[in-house]
Amino acid sequence: MDVRKIHSYISLLISVQLLLWTVSGLYFSFNKIEKIRGEHYYRALDKGNTSSDYDTVEMISKSNAFSIILEKTFLIPLELEVISELKKGSE
Repeated sequence: MDVRKIHSYISLLISVQLLLWTVSGLYFSFNKIEKIRGEHYYRALDKGNTSSDYDTVEMISKSNAFSIILEKTFLIPLELEVISELKKGSE
C-alpha cells in the first residue's frame, strides 16, 4: 500500500468524524437545553404524598461519599455539597 492510499483512508476517517461533530453541534445549538438535558422526562414531585421511596432515603456521611467516589472513579473530590432542593443546573 502506498502512502497516497493510506493518506486517503485516514483523511476519510477524519472527515467523517468532523462531519459528525458538526452535525451534533448544530443539533445541540438549535434545541433547547431543557430538551438536551432530558428535563421533559422528569416526573413532577408530589409534595402531598409522603409515602414515596425517596422520602426514606438517608444521607450518607461525607467520608463515606468521598470513599465511594475514590473507589468507583478516577476523580479526586475537593469538596462536597448537599443539594436539598431541585433547581436548574443542580445535576
